[in-house]
Amino acid sequence: LVDLRMSDNNFVGEIPLKLIDLFRLEYLLLNGNKLNGTIPEDIFLGTARLVELSLANNNLEGALPTEMGTLTALKQCSLAKNKLTGTIPTGWATLAHVVHLSIAQNKVTGTIPNEVAGWKDIEALHINDNEIGGTISTYLGSLSKLKEIHMQNNNLTGPIPAEFGSLSDLESLRLDGNQLSGDIPDEVCTLTDARALSFLSTDCKKGDVACPCCDECH
Repeated sequence: LVDLRMSDNNFVGEIPLKLIDLFRLEYLLLNGNKLNGTIPEDIFLGTARLVELSLANNNLEGALPTEMGTLTALKQCSLAKNKLTGTIPTGWATLAHVVHLSIAQNKVTGTIPNEVAGWKDIEALHINDNEIGGTISTYLGSLSKLKEIHMQNNNLTGPIPAEFGSLSDLESLRLDGNQLSGDIPDEVCTLTDARALSFLSTDCKKGDVACPCCDECH
């Protein structure tokens, strides 16, 4: 079995461990169900060929699975809209081919690890609506294929990295709903002038961030 798509049903219960036997599996889509429990780490040991994984919009709990870092062929991954906790595993640094990664709308804590520098193919990173704190990793500025960075509604602090200005393909940057401070870097505003960056939002309405080039202030 290569392709298992069971999205948008009413399946309940836990993710079965027997998935570990599907060693040829490349597509696993279980999003939009009522699955609960934790994501069993062992299933990733037998599904190393996975290209797309979606467990979004369920009732899954527990920490983000460290063993997902073994899925070196993974390109699309969504764990959004669950009740997942823990931190972004540094072991995910090996996801070198991931193009779209979403852990949005969970209860993830910790900081953005510098190991994100390994995601060289990533185009969309959605970590919004969690409890992630600390400063924004400047290593994100080295991910030249990024088109979307959604980090709104977290606990991020400190300045907005000038390194974002090197992301010439960036189309959407959402930073509102955090505790960031300082001026938006000129390098980022230059992207809006070039009309590459079509949407930029920060907390400029309440004065925490000065942003003359923002499309939306919160």
